[in-house]
Formats: sequence, C-alpha cells, structure tokens
Amino acid sequence: RIMKINGSGESEKTNPIQSQSNPISEKHK
Repeated sequence: RIMKINGSGESEKTNPIQSQSNPISEKHK
C-alpha cells in the first residue's frame, strides 16, 4: 500500500517518524 501519495494524512500513521522530521509542518498547523 503506498500511502505516501496521501501526504500527511496516512503518511503520519505509516511514518510517524516523518512527523518528527518535519516539526515545521506541525507549527504551520
């Protein structure tokens, strides 16, 4: 299953590490 296409929705569930890799994304929210 390629959830990378979804972006941050499923990406966060499959790649929680990416969330920490992009702390700027969380600040944008």
